[in-house]
Amino acid sequence: MVAATLGGLVLASIAAIIVMTTKVVYKNTMVDDAVANTRKVQEHLNKEISMAVSQRNPVIIQPTFTNPNAATPTRYATLTYRTVIGSYASVSNDTLKSSNTLTLYCPADVQPVDGDFLMIDSPAFGTGAVIAANGVSDSRAAGSAGPVTLTLTTTIDAATTSGTHTDIAANTVASIQRERKYETVDGGTNPVTELHWYQTTASTTYQTLSTNVDSS
Repeated sequence: MVAATLGGLVLASIAAIIVMTTKVVYKNTMVDDAVANTRKVQEHLNKEISMAVSQRNPVIIQPTFTNPNAATPTRYATLTYRTVIGSYASVSNDTLKSSNTLTLYCPADVQPVDGDFLMIDSPAFGTGAVIAANGVSDSRAAGSAGPVTLTLTTTIDAATTSGTHTDIAANTVASIQRERKYETVDGGTNPVTELHWYQTTASTTYQTLSTNVDSS
């Protein structure tokens, strides 16, 4: 009986050690996962914000913070910014200022989508002319350069914000900018705050980067 009792105590001790070790391993795994996730989110932020357009002259196009809370210091829930999509394109043909459609010759890395901003210096489009819904006609083969026809939400004349309101000459240089954003939101039924990333603010589709953001 003494041997059985001692044996039971030894087994109980071993079981307790195993349980404690399992808990420590699980905790360390969770910490490692959290650190890895934090690093990935930080790398994502660094990459995106380093590409953000910051242009104070002649217009202001730079990251903006919105949805502040009432705390001191103020914290913001939304960061909106723009990035340049690909390299430069050029206008294929002379285009009347009364038109809301034009064709660009786009390198392979320029892939416009609805809601993007067309940027032209002459005539000056200022903060850009918005590409309309279903406003991209692109028949290029994948990975190829070629013509892309864009329909804007307004005419070229109305999009011109400063200087002379003129037609657009062929071979005028153009670029495409895309507005993106990060947003922290309540995770709903889950007691967490999520970090969402929108590849374009023209869409409600987002990618969840983290589901463990500090709610404060």
